[in-house]
Amino acid sequence: MQYDNAKQKPRVTPETSGAVYVDRQSIDLSGAPAYLNGDVIQVGVVPAGSKLIPHLTRLSFPVLDSNATPTGTYNVGTLVTPTALATGLTAGTAVTRNVGSLPDVAIGDPDVEVPIYLTLTAALATQAAAGKVQLDLAVRAWDHAVD
Repeated sequence: MQYDNAKQKPRVTPETSGAVYVDRQSIDLSGAPAYLNGDVIQVGVVPAGSKLIPHLTRLSFPVLDSNATPTGTYNVGTLVTPTALATGLTAGTAVTRNVGSLPDVAIGDPDVEVPIYLTLTAALATQAAAGKVQLDLAVRAWDHAVD
């Protein structure tokens, strides 16, 4: 099942000056439904008219699987490329990391917002009751000459 967060909106919109902006986006998972293997949960959004700069982007996820023997794993990316930002993360461990390398695809669009999703790739043994996902998305204005 796909869980889109209608309240998830970008907070900055880069101008055409070439400046880089960091848009801190967060979502509280308290009271979330029971997620299943294959579910995609929107955790962020790249603003329309922007391109993500992955190597300057930081991801922070809480423990998602609170079982003593966690089984859950997940990827972070877009619907088109679910592994664009991170792959094979363990849900039993809190994760804070920079994306580090450049993905093979551009993340952004000149005209529409591009949601960022967490995709469960293995079921959670015991879903954690609470936690906050935080993304520091580094973005710049979309440049039609190079993007």
